[in-house]
Amino acid sequence: MPSPDDVIGKQLPCELRIKDLECGRLLDGDCAAELSPPDEFDMARFHRGRMFFRDHLFSCSIAMYFSLVIGMSVPEFLEALVFTQQSDTPVKAFRRYIKTFHHVALWHYGNIWEKDSKAQKSICDVRQIHKVIREQMQKRFEGREVRKFISQYDMGVVLSGFMGAVIMYPEDAGIRCSLDELDDYVYFWYGVGHLLGIEKKYNICAHGLTQALTFCKSIEQDIVKKNITNPPPEFQHVTENVIKAFQGGRGPMSLLTFPVISALSYEYIVGDSGKLSFPDTVRYLIWKLIFFTVKHVSWFRIYLNQRIERACRLTFINV
Repeated sequence: MPSPDDVIGKQLPCELRIKDLECGRLLDGDCAAELSPPDEFDMARFHRGRMFFRDHLFSCSIAMYFSLVIGMSVPEFLEALVFTQQSDTPVKAFRRYIKTFHHVALWHYGNIWEKDSKAQKSICDVRQIHKVIREQMQKRFEGREVRKFISQYDMGVVLSGFMGAVIMYPEDAGIRCSLDELDDYVYFWYGVGHLLGIEKKYNICAHGLTQALTFCKSIEQDIVKKNITNPPPEFQHVTENVIKAFQGGRGPMSLLTFPVISALSYEYIVGDSGKLSFPDTVRYLIWKLIFFTVKHVSWFRIYLNQRIERACRLTFINV
């Protein structure tokens, strides 16, 4: 079966990298798009993307969590999180990111195109949150920085945090799928990005899997890799709070320490997982086993998916 590696770097008629979108730094992150699909939108493809997430809920959720932790090394992303002061204690971080996950899960499990649905209201709520934070940051730093906060460029980069790891390393996250399924998932995020106010030019998911992979690899190597080796001063404090927030209980999340998350991520980003203590080595190997089992044992994957569905009270709406 072909893998994402087979298409990464494949030449497109007009291949773009993330640096080509930097003009979006000066543009408001919400283009005021209507709550309707883009022209010639393939709704069937979009809904297949929703089903992909449902079928791989556990793997997609963990991939997003890893991306969140590692992505905090990106100054523009961390800057907004620090500004809101919602990640400065484990309790605040837990509430903040559980709420974020509920939003994301609603977009997949509900119908964001249906007027007044919970999923569409969630989209509107997030757009309003972005608007308020954007205006507050612009006011706070007025005259000190010539750029837009939570800009079109920022929104495009952040989009990769929700789908990038899944499409770049599906098998390592426990996902067995075809390239067509990954393409459908990218298309789903094209639709979500559109409703969040990302212009098509800056929507890294608007041009299919191959271009999305190119964007995500570029973000990983040109932005994340550079920053993860020299993160902002607040990085350690915020990531510690986020990790502590989800370490309670007896589930697999209790086995995730920062060194383990780093090792599981760095081996792809920088090609070296680094040295681990003995306890963290055990935790690392357990997570490798979890991903392997999720990939090869369907009942185990379904079991973990259902645990999340029950915990978050998720019901998939067929459209």
